[in-house]
Amino acid sequence: MNEPVKYQFHNVERCILCGECLSRCPELNLPLKVAKQEKLKINRGEISEHVSRTCTGCFNCDFYCPNQANPCETIVNHWREVYLSRGLLERARYFQPLEPYNFRSYVTQRLPEDEKARLASWDDCSPCEEFIYPGCNVCTVPYLTDSSLLPAIPIRGGLSWCCGETYFRTGCYDLAEAQGRRMQARFADMGAKNILMMCTAGTFLFTRVMPERLGIKFDARFKPLVRYLWEELESGRIRVERKLNLRATVQDSCYSKFLEPDYIELPRKILEY
Repeated sequence: MNEPVKYQFHNVERCILCGECLSRCPELNLPLKVAKQEKLKINRGEISEHVSRTCTGCFNCDFYCPNQANPCETIVNHWREVYLSRGLLERARYFQPLEPYNFRSYVTQRLPEDEKARLASWDDCSPCEEFIYPGCNVCTVPYLTDSSLLPAIPIRGGLSWCCGETYFRTGCYDLAEAQGRRMQARFADMGAKNILMMCTAGTFLFTRVMPERLGIKFDARFKPLVRYLWEELESGRIRVERKLNLRATVQDSCYSKFLEPDYIELPRKILEY
């Protein structure tokens, strides 16, 4: 297979078979000895059924690798070979927001009419220097944007505005790149300068993956919503007048570790404020 060099993101030569990647993986969580054995097989291109079916492509192993060998991409590259030889599997298509019929379109087609109208109003490519980018998940629950905590700037988005994350994590790098270039052109045509990101995956793709892996750079500045909210709280522009005596569970995004050092703690700090 003559794979373009730009799509070779793993580096087996840097792997020292320490086993940290697969032993600290939140999904595999293998004993260290087993993790070392499995990683040796992976380096040889021998991806076991257990590893391939259990791995979710969360890239946590890349974060834990002490030598930046990008162990996740050694597994994702196996999926990519399947994609190149057999095409995108039907069950994989269902999880891609850009496919005509997918799990998010299933939800958005069944939204109440007022939410459908709200979602439709976001799909606006007219000139706009500053706006909120909801991300694909928020497109399935538009009512979450009905909050005075958000700044008085437009929301722009929709499933066709996807950052390409699901393509990237499944090894469809060419499709991820194509979507990145579509969004690069769209943001440029809009004259976008400041984009408030509700989506952590989108933040990671637009600020790290696209420029560092796929050579796609944006003129716009991407700011995470949680960073905005924390700054507003600290400055006093947002005031908490009545605290709720409730407990909350925070689900960390797969990509939160790769962003700003304190990014993963910001939701907790906001809830505790």
